[in-house]
Amino acid sequence: MHFFCVFLRAWQLFSAKSGHFPSSSIIKFMTEIPLRPELELLLLSARPLPKDGAGQEQIRKLLQERNCNWQELLKAGEHHRLRPFLHHNLKWHADLIPAEVISKLQETYLGLAFQNQMLAVETRRIFELFAQEGIDLVVLKGAPLAELLHGHPALRETFDIDILCRPEKALSARRKLVELGYQAIRKNSLNRLTNEFICSKAFDKLQNEWTFSNGEHYIDLHWGMDEELLSKFKCEWLFENSQMMDFAGGKIKVPTIEALLPTLILHSSKHLWERISWIGDIARLFCERSLDWSCILADMEKRQEGLMLALAAELAAKLPELQLDPQMEKLRIKHAKAKLLAHNVLDRFNTNLCSHEARLLTKWQFWSEMAEGNEQKIKTISQLIFQPKIQDWQAIPLPESFHFLYPALRPGYLAFKHFPKAVMRALKAEHGDPHLRRDTINE
Repeated sequence: MHFFCVFLRAWQLFSAKSGHFPSSSIIKFMTEIPLRPELELLLLSARPLPKDGAGQEQIRKLLQERNCNWQELLKAGEHHRLRPFLHHNLKWHADLIPAEVISKLQETYLGLAFQNQMLAVETRRIFELFAQEGIDLVVLKGAPLAELLHGHPALRETFDIDILCRPEKALSARRKLVELGYQAIRKNSLNRLTNEFICSKAFDKLQNEWTFSNGEHYIDLHWGMDEELLSKFKCEWLFENSQMMDFAGGKIKVPTIEALLPTLILHSSKHLWERISWIGDIARLFCERSLDWSCILADMEKRQEGLMLALAAELAAKLPELQLDPQMEKLRIKHAKAKLLAHNVLDRFNTNLCSHEARLLTKWQFWSEMAEGNEQKIKTISQLIFQPKIQDWQAIPLPESFHFLYPALRPGYLAFKHFPKAVMRALKAEHGDPHLRRDTINE
């Protein structure tokens, strides 16, 4: 135990020096960040949607007093998947905005509305076909979330279908998708991967999700979730806390509203809060006064997700005119570290509106920050280091009978792949490389 505690502290110090996601004990918190106008517009647009034309004073004042880079705003709107909300909000101020920007947002909105409608029909079809095979699914996010949270299928940018099945049905689910004309997507770095191997039992031990496509639609099939690394969250809990929903002329199974909140928060934490639209989705749930906040708080604290919930509340509070439940305000005070972490997320947006996916070590350091208590931190880091992944098989393609060796081989593979780069970044940071901060945020 002592060794792991020392390791965790060394991890935090190294990550801070090498420019990774800041450790709360090292980074000084700035109470207020001067936001660029494009980011302010994105935050104003991401807030829970008011009635048509209402609450537009702040947007109009911003447009009158500050100059926006419209091409950068459109690019950032696409990255953060906020173009439908930009369209809804900016159309009221067409006299202050270039006509081509309004036209582009309108065109995008109509295209997304059609795309979401097609995805909705395919989601319902897949759910029904799987049900006929005895494969129970829960639809995560995607087109149903647009209706659940926003009341309109066009108000959330959706590009794929996220479905969760039980681990024991994973092989049947993958084979069913292939039978329906879907093919597994193989990334360039995984050139050894074959459809036969993806549809084999051995694949279950190396991966807990994969993407399939039929050339028209993409499906992310999950039979486990990396979110389990961050807390005591279990996928079976989603099946126990799901409900049937009328959707696209049929019925599908989705998480209950109470289950949706921790699911979205864990997903956003897994990806280091990469998109502002995720903050907007969660903010809409915070506005849901029918939720039993006492029960939600108790459940999430029990699963050691209190800090993640507090961080979500801090980020949602950055959206103008949002009022949190008093119990959430108390949670923000209890988990004071969340304010620092929210500041770091906002600073990352402000530095680079379209920041790319973070480095592996950056993610690991952030996940260890979010894990509550040394026991959970040890569990998180141990699984990250020893749990085999498909990349391990790609690097060292052992026969299935020797797959038991991957947990022992993985630490060496990770060290060989990532440690030299981490050392170089640390050396650059030590010598004040002016490009380090930009590169760290962009990658």
